[in-house]
Amino acid sequence: MTFAILVMAGYMSTIPKELEEASFIDGANRWQMFYKVFVPISRPVFASTSIFVFLWSYNDLFSALIFVNKENVRPIVALLNEISSQYGTDFGLMATAVTLTVFPVLIVYLFISKYIQKGLTEGAVKG
Repeated sequence: MTFAILVMAGYMSTIPKELEEASFIDGANRWQMFYKVFVPISRPVFASTSIFVFLWSYNDLFSALIFVNKENVRPIVALLNEISSQYGTDFGLMATAVTLTVFPVLIVYLFISKYIQKGLTEGAVKG
C-alpha cells in the first residue's frame, strides 16, 4: 500500500495546478474537478499501480501462511509451496501449477495493458 500511495502522490504532484484553476473558473466544484479532470488524467497511474498491487498481494506467500489457517481457502501460491515441499521435483506437476498461477495475472494485465502503455508513452513526445 505504501508503494501505491508514493507512486500516485508523485504522479498527482506533476499535474499542473492550472488545470484545477481552469476547471474552477469554468464552474466546476471540487468533486466535479476530481471526477472530470483528475481521474481521466490519472488512469495510467491507476492502471500501473493496480497491476503492481495485484501482483504483490497475489504472490504474498508470507501473509497467506500466517493469517489463513484453513487449507481450503489459502491462495494458490501456498499451493505451490506445498507442492514443492511434498512432491519434491515433479516438474510436470510444478509446471501445471505455475501455469495455473500465472493465468489470472495475464488476464488482469490484458485488461489493463492499454492504460499502462499510455502511461509509459505519455511524457515521451514533446509538443
